[in-house]
Amino acid sequence: MFVMGLWAFLLNLALKRWQARSLALWIGNVIASLAFGAAHLPATMVALGVKTPIKLPSIVITEVLVLRAYPNFKCGTGFQPVNAPARCRCHTMLG
Repeated sequence: MFVMGLWAFLLNLALKRWQARSLALWIGNVIASLAFGAAHLPATMVALGVKTPIKLPSIVITEVLVLRAYPNFKCGTGFQPVNAPARCRCHTMLG
């Protein structure tokens, strides 16, 4: 939630001229979701016994990113300042 909020804040500052708060939240959500998915790549490398990410098959990388980023993205779509507790509950349920 912090990563998305940080990116949304920075993008909101950059896009303030066009008053694109909703766009800043969406882009922040995509960045945070992909970062969350990418954070699971080291565990995948250990599980498959490879030393570098380059040796991971591309289908495995795609699977890890999609399966980890998608639930995070879905939880992030409900993120608004008044709806932050709902996002926390969503992450708790998806665990």
